[in-house]
Amino acid sequence: KNMHRTAEEELKRAEARGIPGHRQIWKIRKEEVHRTLDRFLDLEMEEHRKTGDVPSHFEVCFGMKPFSLSDPLSSTEPLIIDSDTGAVRILGKVDRIDLSAAGSKPLFSIVDYKSGKNAPSRAEIERGESLQLPVYASWAKTIFSNQREMRSGSFYLLRSGEKKTQIQADDALEGLMETARRYIREYAGAIRQGRFPLSPKKCADFCDYRHICRIREA
Repeated sequence: KNMHRTAEEELKRAEARGIPGHRQIWKIRKEEVHRTLDRFLDLEMEEHRKTGDVPSHFEVCFGMKPFSLSDPLSSTEPLIIDSDTGAVRILGKVDRIDLSAAGSKPLFSIVDYKSGKNAPSRAEIERGESLQLPVYASWAKTIFSNQREMRSGSFYLLRSGEKKTQIQADDALEGLMETARRYIREYAGAIRQGRFPLSPKKCADFCDYRHICRIREA
């Protein structure tokens, strides 16, 4: 009840700002929000029963000035990756970090919310096409030092209520993070040298750069 009441309050604030648009479409969108919340809560309760993970930190910023309501784990220090062309300073915001005391050592898990229908695959992570989870994992391991080990890294699809775990504790985690760092060094070096080659792939129509990208001309 509290969750739906809070959602209704936020929806009313959106209405006051003139966001809704067509009244009937707005009504459908509001109903969808409440259905999404119900699916989300059911999944979270099931996950907690299975793993003991507790959502503990939210919108954790690193490398940027924390805003007024930022999580206390936030830091202005970026993730720094050394490279031959100079240090690469990475900033970001982790949607959620879950904590658990299961097993012999306390654990943490990373959750990133996705509003679309799809999430990056493990193969895309390994090919350097999606660096988000490995970057978040590298930063979190630095913050927690030896106090916690990583359990998993997951994408949560809000529309479907599906949670896709792409990094597991039993994976070669260090190797995966080093692969991400290698791609970051490669990309940063190319950018600094003014090299922006086209790399054809299936691109989303909603990409912010679709009007200036030459991908469809390749």
